[in-house]
Amino acid sequence: MDVLVDYETVCVNCKEKGYSFGYTFKTIKYKNRTVMDIPTRYLNGPCIAFEYKEIPILIRSLENSHHLGVAQKTPLFTMINAKRNNDSTITRFTYLYSPQYHPEVVKKKIQPERPDPRVLEYVDIYRYHDKPYILMFYSFRNSTHDPLRNFNFYQFYDFDINGEEGYKTDSAEYDEKLNIAFQYDAQEGKQLSPIVGIGTINDNIPTHFECNAPQDLLITPERLNLRDCNRKGPAECAVGLQWHIPSIGPGQMEVFPVMMVFGLGEEKFKANVLEARAHLEKISPSIFNVVNGKFRQLIDPELEKMSFSMREWCKD
Repeated sequence: MDVLVDYETVCVNCKEKGYSFGYTFKTIKYKNRTVMDIPTRYLNGPCIAFEYKEIPILIRSLENSHHLGVAQKTPLFTMINAKRNNDSTITRFTYLYSPQYHPEVVKKKIQPERPDPRVLEYVDIYRYHDKPYILMFYSFRNSTHDPLRNFNFYQFYDFDINGEEGYKTDSAEYDEKLNIAFQYDAQEGKQLSPIVGIGTINDNIPTHFECNAPQDLLITPERLNLRDCNRKGPAECAVGLQWHIPSIGPGQMEVFPVMMVFGLGEEKFKANVLEARAHLEKISPSIFNVVNGKFRQLIDPELEKMSFSMREWCKD
């Protein structure tokens, strides 16, 4: 594979039992060149923010939701099933989120209209042996009786071109023609450097974007919108994209397609972006059927028992 990925081990117990509890990237190499090297925890994939019963909910990293710092026995996020094909090029996860257990909902003693309101998240990851990209689909189904208002989906990554030792010469840009946020090594220049970026399909352009230092790319309840900064560096950099949906009604589902694209030099990278986007658009119409498959709704009792429990997760 041109793209080599090492995943973060979130829980040793789960690894020993053969379960894969997430899709957090630890390191990524493209053609033997490091482009990600132990990224900042809250800048390693998707985040969501929305209002449930007028209470704002913000989860900064779905993959690391067991690090929310909330001391409660009932987990907020639960992985209910996971499946991959024989060569691990396609991986599918289903997560269940219970907004009724959010601390503010519990504090205000808000009662649901029906038992156990849920938000389901379906994650579908496509990797290829001979392709310079990874395709990801994040689907959210509202299985509560209330609309999820002001729903924001974010995709953040803290890339490290040439590894951690090269972070000071990283640069980040947002290309408004290609609608992709990317990073490269300024010392090598865009014509020679490895480049990695994130984007989506043509008819789902991000609402906002941001290229900034990792510590400045932190969304908060007071500042949920990215600031459309289209350039940062050379310095330690990270990139983010944001999509805003006014409301996801009860029973409705929204799908967010995302591509992570790699290339050596600007010319090759842009060609790979076009190829990846065409592939992403080809797969996108099938995702509704994929997430509605019977196995995606089945609960693995072992996963449900262990998933994102404060008693089971590693404490590092």
